[in-house]
Amino acid sequence: MLKSFRLFKLLRPSLPRTRVPSWRAQHTHAPESAKPLYECIPPWWGRFTYLLVGADLVVTAAACELTWSHWTVWEDGDGKEAAGRYVARPWYIRGGFALGQLFLGVAVASLLLGGRSRLVRRLWILPPLPAPALDQTGKDARRLRIQSMHHFRRQGKEYPLRHCMLKRGVDEKEMLIHVADVRGRFWVGLEGASINGEKLPVWKARDAIYTSWYGEEKGRKLRAEEKWKSGPVLKNA
Repeated sequence: MLKSFRLFKLLRPSLPRTRVPSWRAQHTHAPESAKPLYECIPPWWGRFTYLLVGADLVVTAAACELTWSHWTVWEDGDGKEAAGRYVARPWYIRGGFALGQLFLGVAVASLLLGGRSRLVRRLWILPPLPAPALDQTGKDARRLRIQSMHHFRRQGKEYPLRHCMLKRGVDEKEMLIHVADVRGRFWVGLEGASINGEKLPVWKARDAIYTSWYGEEKGRKLRAEEKWKSGPVLKNA
């Protein structure tokens, strides 16, 4: 459960936004012949998000109704004939508290749905659309297709790979993808993941993704920097 809440914190927007409107929201289908680089079953809360959201809304509605209809205060009688009794609190107190409960319930539901949209189910690294591996500016023209929990079959969103950055997550079992002009970060879990159709241990999966993404030389350099940053000095700090 702690790890699930930690994911929400990681998926919050953190990079400055850069305007790249031409590719920001390209919903595409992967070719049938394209094998995903990465494939993994998402965490439990991502698979049951709609049930959790439904339960959250039911609890929120019940709490609001209970507050509005049954939040009372004891009122003493006049001491002669009328005994004391419970009466409803002022409407503005009940209404304010019920609105707070409603806001909290909607915020939790939004957080669950937003976090679900950032859980990566599959990744494809595809060749550029005409065909050299580099475009006219000499930059990498390959495409990254990300399939989140909100996509079905081979659907996904496509971005130029050069506008995407791959980083280590909070531990060695996860990675994060930053995309320019896209709020938040995409979460890639490595435990139990299949790389190019083969299930690999966490460290081999990480190495294979780095190599496919950046190439052998740069991937090796980034892996070495990552190991250095996550070594005993940092862990004991």
